[in-house]
Amino acid sequence: MFKLRDVRAFVRVPRIRNRSAALSLCYAVGLLADQIIGVGAAGYPLLLIAAPAAVGMLVRTGDRLDPIDLLKLFAVHIVMGLLFRFPPEATLWAGARDVATIAVGVLAFQLMRRRGAVASPIGLMGALLVVALASSLAAVAVEAAAMLGGGALDGVRLAALMMVGVVSMTLMLSISITQGRDRSKSFLDSQVTNEREPRAWEYVGAAAVAMLMVEFSIVTGWPVAALAASVALLWFALRLGLFATTVAAFGFAVLFLMHGAAAPWPEPFSPARTAAGDILRYVALALLATPSIVVATVVFEQQRLKRMFAYRARHDALTRLTNRAHFLEMLHAYAEAARRQERRFLLLLVDLDHFKAVNDTFGHARGDKMLIAVSSRIRASFRATDVVARLGGDEFAVIAPISSVEDAMRLAKRVVDNVYQDCDLEGVSLRPSVTVGGVLAPDNGAGSERLLLLADEALYKAKAAGRNCWRFAGDELRRPAMLPPAAAVAAPDHEFETVFID
Repeated sequence: MFKLRDVRAFVRVPRIRNRSAALSLCYAVGLLADQIIGVGAAGYPLLLIAAPAAVGMLVRTGDRLDPIDLLKLFAVHIVMGLLFRFPPEATLWAGARDVATIAVGVLAFQLMRRRGAVASPIGLMGALLVVALASSLAAVAVEAAAMLGGGALDGVRLAALMMVGVVSMTLMLSISITQGRDRSKSFLDSQVTNEREPRAWEYVGAAAVAMLMVEFSIVTGWPVAALAASVALLWFALRLGLFATTVAAFGFAVLFLMHGAAAPWPEPFSPARTAAGDILRYVALALLATPSIVVATVVFEQQRLKRMFAYRARHDALTRLTNRAHFLEMLHAYAEAARRQERRFLLLLVDLDHFKAVNDTFGHARGDKMLIAVSSRIRASFRATDVVARLGGDEFAVIAPISSVEDAMRLAKRVVDNVYQDCDLEGVSLRPSVTVGGVLAPDNGAGSERLLLLADEALYKAKAAGRNCWRFAGDELRRPAMLPPAAAVAAPDHEFETVFID
């Protein structure tokens, strides 16, 4: 099935390694976009792309604000102003306004981050609103200084600048922050949330409906159609994710602002082309586009919490391995597959040797560090698709599909060898060892309880034999069809096989 992420693979642009050049290029493209979208009656671009895009790039990469970057961006603004043939004085003031917007926006976001306000999606959106307000106030302050230099303040134009600044910064920062951090679509998430990944046609269909409603409202002069378009954005919020919603809201804003002033809407939806009319259109835009972003943020937060709780319910808090409850579920599933389809797998029970002595001698903190180190070595001994669990305390277990008895022996040897290495525990050097008991299914039966019993008996025999070794259980129910030809000739005359490392 074709999916949207297949399209993304074709449109990826190689990353520009020079950070300063990338920032300058981003800002220059934003200035060009400002002019393409158009200028409002108040004399400001309908949407400010350049400064918010620069802020988004800086806060996304986590870079500190460098005064040299501000000077470079100011120089880029002057060059672009000359290319557009703007009046020199207006270009200088507009450049200063953008520099102030970027500086205050980045500093405000860094302050919110240090205070922990961006720890959750809802907190992040609140922080973005604070950044938008602070940066817009900085732009208004610079513009007010320019107006005072020209004679008198124009409160309506300043209010229009404040509105366009808040709307633009909120939309652009939402896109920058949520890009690549949308709904997780990993295999684990799909299993624990039972959600189907959206298809490409869903994105295209929802975007087409919203765009057609906006255009229909403009052509016919029926403003209710614009409200219907905002309702279409809720499909993005409920189904397509946070990033897709912010992009759709941005597209909605562009269409609404570019054509809204010329739409034959009745009063008060289409006021005269004045600065006050611009303010009313931004208010209407905020009321139409904001609900979808709020809903998308809440849905995203719910999904994040759902994944987090599902993960914690299935994993051990200390080692991050599968916990006992989920392991038993997986063992039952593997046992059923072995019984019905004769899919052979290996069950290993792994005990960390003399762990109580480590806790008693060096303390529980070092004991926990040893458990983490040993669990990491056990996990590294198997494939990513194998099930590795911590059953509790110093007990671990593994489920690994295999094709032969030789594979089982190699896996048991590998885990014992990998664990038996020096381990530094805050200045204390120890060499942990493990004892392993194993059983093969369905060779020794397919019931999960019986497999656990046999593996535990094998583990007990291995401990009695001196530890740091492994032992496998044999059984009279072993079926020749599931064994290698050499082993099928004659059944072993002993129940357990012991192999020592040392």
